[in-house]
Amino acid sequence: MNKYPPGVQRPAHPDFWPGQLWLAWLHSGEEQFKTLALASAEKLAPRRTDTGTHDLGFLFSPS
Repeated sequence: MNKYPPGVQRPAHPDFWPGQLWLAWLHSGEEQFKTLALASAEKLAPRRTDTGTHDLGFLFSPS
C-alpha cells in the first residue's frame, strides 16, 4: 500500500530525517532536536546489520 496519494511527492529518503535533526541540534543547540534525533535514530537500529541494501550510507550518515 502506497502511503502517499498519487501526485504527492514522497520524501527522497525518509531516513535522512534523523541526520537532519542532528544538524538542527548542532546548529541551534535546542535540546528538543537532540531528543527527536535520538528517538529517530533508535528506529534505524534494527537495520544496522541489514545486508539486503546498498543504501546503508544514506540510512546512517550522518544519523
